[in-house]
Amino acid sequence: MKSFIRQILDSFVVGSDAARLSVFRFNAVIDSRTQILLKDFPDDKEGFLRAYDRIPYDGQGTRTGAALTHALNVMLAPGNGNRPGIPDSVFVITDGVSQDHVTSAANKLRLAGVEVYAVGVVPPRGNLNRRQLFDIAGRAENLVIAEQGFDGLDQSLFDDIQRQICTEGCFEELV
Repeated sequence: MKSFIRQILDSFVVGSDAARLSVFRFNAVIDSRTQILLKDFPDDKEGFLRAYDRIPYDGQGTRTGAALTHALNVMLAPGNGNRPGIPDSVFVITDGVSQDHVTSAANKLRLAGVEVYAVGVVPPRGNLNRRQLFDIAGRAENLVIAEQGFDGLDQSLFDDIQRQICTEGCFEELV
């Protein structure tokens, strides 16, 4: 999952007149220690990617509602690098069923003008709560499901996500 997300992050054009990226990891808790704020690497994609590579992929539990609230209140706060008048997007990828409520947190993001996208990865064991993912995304166009689980995190899914997240000019052509 981490390498797939890195591929998406690496495809953005980053700069003062382009995209700014932020990322944080969540499970039962928000990992604010390793989070990367919008202001941390506004013109340094390579520095951002190095910091991203240091984020661990561990833990258990899924509190997506808390993560959505953190995205709105912390990651998208003006003091943390969010630019007024520039559209905001939140991208959630999960292979779990949230253990807290997601609908009101996702709605608050949308009310703030944030475009919310959800990628569900069908887990090897258990189920994916598709209704919950739809509640996060808010509409079918913002929801992608990796039906083949982690094996489904491939170029085709990457292409689908690129088409949905951004119009022309957001992504670099990767070789």
